Order: sequence, then structure tokens, then C-alpha cells
Amino acid sequence: MNDEGDYEIWESFSDPVVTSINDFYWLDISNCESLTCLPAELLNLKFLKTLDLSGCLKLEELPEIKETLENLKALILDETAIKELPSSLYCLVGLEELSLKKCRRLKTIPSFIGNLSKLLELNLAYCESLETFPSSIFKLKLTKLNFEGCSMLRTFPEIPNDSACLSSLTELSLQGSSIVKLPENLAHLSSLKSLNISDCTLLECVPKLPPHLNKVIGN
Repeated sequence: MNDEGDYEIWESFSDPVVTSINDFYWLDISNCESLTCLPAELLNLKFLKTLDLSGCLKLEELPEIKETLENLKALILDETAIKELPSSLYCLVGLEELSLKKCRRLKTIPSFIGNLSKLLELNLAYCESLETFPSSIFKLKLTKLNFEGCSMLRTFPEIPNDSACLSSLTELSLQGSSIVKLPENLAHLSSLKSLNISDCTLLECVPKLPPHLNKVIGN
């Protein structure tokens, strides 16, 4: 940001910029609309807890992630041109929030996301090319899962009978998705309190609901 408070348009980072921020806990590079790439060194910030790249409209990929980012808690990639997540994402062992809202070119979520054992919030709202997601998500301790506006998403995998599967999930939004059928054992989501299925115009039926559900939004 310049002296007048306006955001500069960054296309790349120079080494001096990277080396001067080694002790940062929070890095906001949002709305740098001409930014096309990040240097690998940027992902060596061992104290970093939040990385916000939202609104970097031309950013198509991330560098390979290294184990030095083990303290990262939040990765925000909203409204980027990300097509796929790097296979090294599993290195983010401390990640609690992953937001990919309006990543309209993202088609799939890799199965290794199930290895992010501390992930609590996964926001995939308006990922309009997303067609499916892996059942490995059920291994996570998510509290919030958002598929709102995922207009290509038609299927929701059956939830395993294991009582630990998504046992901490309190909010699930499928609003505006193309879901045809909800899993028969939806009731196994024992902590679910809010379910949004409004504007799911292709949804054929609703199965037995979880016992502690107190808010259902639909039309």
C-alpha cells in the first residue's frame, strides 16, 4: 500500500521484499489484480499464521508448499484463478481455515485434503466448476462446510457409518448447488445445527435429518 493509502498493483515480488518479512505472522496480498505468481521463498515464513491472497485475479497456481509453513492457520484464496491445489498442501499440518470462495476455475478437491487434521472451516462457495469432492473430507473435524453456489456439484458422497465422520460439523450449506440427492445417513452428522438447501432445484428428496438440527433453510 502506498503513502496515500491506495493499493499498488504488484506483478511480482523481489528478493529484498521477501527477506524483509521473515518474521511476519500475517501477510495480506489481497486484491493485487495483476499478480501472476509467488516466489517459493514466500512460503518459507515459519511464523506465518494467515496468508490472504483473495482477489488476486490472475494468480493461477501456488508454489510447492514447504514444511516451514507448519504454523499457518488460515489460507485465503478467494477469487483467484487457481485451477488446482498443490499436492504439497498436506504440509500445512496446522491449517484451520481454507477459503476458496469464487475460485471459478477449480474443478476438483484432492483426496489428500483429508490429511489436514486440524482443518475446521472449508469454504468452497461459488466454485462454479466444482463437480465433486472426495470422501476423505469426512475424516476431518470440520465445523463449517460451504458449497453454496456450486452449480456443477450434483453428488454428495455417502457418509460412512463411523461415528467420528464429520462429528464436529455444525453448519452445512448446499444453497444453489445442483445436488440431486442427500446422503441417506445424513442423520449421522450428530452435531449439525444448520442446513441450507435453499435453491437446490434438482434435489429430489430429503432423508432423515440429524437429531440436533435446529435450522433448516429451504424452499
